[in-house]
Amino acid sequence: VLESLLRVHLPVVAEALQANDVSVSMLVNQWFLSFFVNYLPTETVLRVWDLFFMDGRIALFRVALAIFLMAKDEVLQCKSQEKIISCINKVAVSIYDADSLIAAAYGNFAALTPEQVDTLTLHHLEQLANSHTDVRCVRPEANELQQIAQLEIGQVRAAIERACAFAGAESTANPHPTPLRLPNCKLLEIIATIVTDPLSAQQVFSMVVPSSSQPQAKSDVNTLNGLVLLARAELVPKLQLLWENFERLGVDKVTVESVAGMMNHLLHCWYLRPPSDETVHAQVSSTFKNGGSEISCELFVECASNVMLLSHC
Repeated sequence: VLESLLRVHLPVVAEALQANDVSVSMLVNQWFLSFFVNYLPTETVLRVWDLFFMDGRIALFRVALAIFLMAKDEVLQCKSQEKIISCINKVAVSIYDADSLIAAAYGNFAALTPEQVDTLTLHHLEQLANSHTDVRCVRPEANELQQIAQLEIGQVRAAIERACAFAGAESTANPHPTPLRLPNCKLLEIIATIVTDPLSAQQVFSMVVPSSSQPQAKSDVNTLNGLVLLARAELVPKLQLLWENFERLGVDKVTVESVAGMMNHLLHCWYLRPPSDETVHAQVSSTFKNGGSEISCELFVECASNVMLLSHC
């Protein structure tokens, strides 16, 4: 996303990075995951956090663009990948004048809107979701299983509904327990109804049900949400299915904690180095705070997209 923004707002810098084989992700992954801690001076980081809590993630993109702008002259003098990365990091860590950074971020990139960033985010995530190429941040086995399983989103929906029905039928004390649980062997049996190759079904089961050592031990039915990412569909329908699953799983009220828990499970299933649980919780909390008190499907889709961006930006 930021690479696309660089090409629009700072094309000369983008060309210099490309000419020296510098991927923007080499720099900004850690900026965003750490909210600039250790990459900007402490006082400056605190000012950036203030902007983030007021404006949301658009503030992070504006600040990142401002850092590239402030490093522009030095970057254009560098002739190697190592020198460019070192140069930009040195410029960033020396920005003690937070006012100058904020002026650059909000003076030069005020036209950048959350809607533009959201549009780019969804575009890139849909490309990743539908990509048949190896994505570096995605677990290789997840990519391989997506190709082998060839699941349709309707199959995933049916499997989750079946699991919820079995779990509800097993509960006599409460027809809608939270969380719904089933024996691991039953969860594997349900997965095998949509992933017909036995070996692949076992691999999918091991990916989406982490604590799967004992067949008769019970796991939460919500672990099957991990199947959603294996479906052949665009990103938004997948996220909408996740939203529907809250009701299927007997969740009376969708909260920051329930969304953060769902997203942490998905990211640990899918990615090699997912963001920390605390980072995901902070992102979820920020999105819902900016979106108002009521959590809707639209706000959940925006929130889930923002969280997934943490693993790709």
